[in-house]
Amino acid sequence: MAKKFLSKNIRELLESNQRFIKSLSLKELNPAAANGVSGSSVGVKNSLYDSNYFKKTTHAQAPKVLMFGCADSRSSADILTNTPLNNIFYCRNIANVVTKPTSFIKLDKKKLKDQQTNSITEKADYSMQFGTGEWGVIDLAVGPLSIRDIVVCAHSNCGGVVNALRLDHSKSTCKHSSECPNRHKKDHSQGCKCKKCTDCSNHHKKADPPFSLPPMLSQYLAPIIDLYRSNKESVDSAPVPEDQLAVLNALNSKSNIELYLKENHPNIANEICVAALFLDLSTGLLKPL
Repeated sequence: MAKKFLSKNIRELLESNQRFIKSLSLKELNPAAANGVSGSSVGVKNSLYDSNYFKKTTHAQAPKVLMFGCADSRSSADILTNTPLNNIFYCRNIANVVTKPTSFIKLDKKKLKDQQTNSITEKADYSMQFGTGEWGVIDLAVGPLSIRDIVVCAHSNCGGVVNALRLDHSKSTCKHSSECPNRHKKDHSQGCKCKKCTDCSNHHKKADPPFSLPPMLSQYLAPIIDLYRSNKESVDSAPVPEDQLAVLNALNSKSNIELYLKENHPNIANEICVAALFLDLSTGLLKPL
């Protein structure tokens, strides 16, 4: 099992985030904004680097933390923790999803044949059943980069989570036609005129058109929809349902990472701290889940 407590590196991220938010002013964060000109937070970052910084880091990286974050442009945890380059190994996608593979596959190293720089792996041992690249990111992080701290960082008002909920709600099926007394007749699908079906038809004409997304995006959000359906009562009863689902999604990703480490990196799994954080966009503050 992975470590259950927050490591020193992760605690330092949280403390740095609190200091950063507490000390912020509009001028410090974005000097150009005071004059109505679009700018960046370069003013805050400059103090973290000296003139030789890029020369010292150009040949190799040495990050301390692997972070799975959302692609949302408001949720860059490295900026919000005022962390310099070369400290966070970042993997970002929509809604910080780390899915559970169809099956966790243990690689049989004896069957891996190295031909110069290329490796040939038998299909039976290394399948693309994973469906995502997150597992390769973890392998690189805990292997060659020797990272022992992994963070999943969710945030409030996450567009991926919001759209997953909209997709699920738009697929709610109407039961009117299933209650129609003529539903077993052959020509029922051609337009039944009974009161139930007529009322149903009039209802859908007045209703908003069903919500839809491009097929690949809908497929990508499917794990979040499944998670919602498994926790529908707790999500729907929460003050902000989408934020509650975002929290559950981060904890689910954390659990999937821990399971992957246990199955594929058993010798070092106990050394690795896996944590889930939540960013409140209204305050800029991170909190552990």
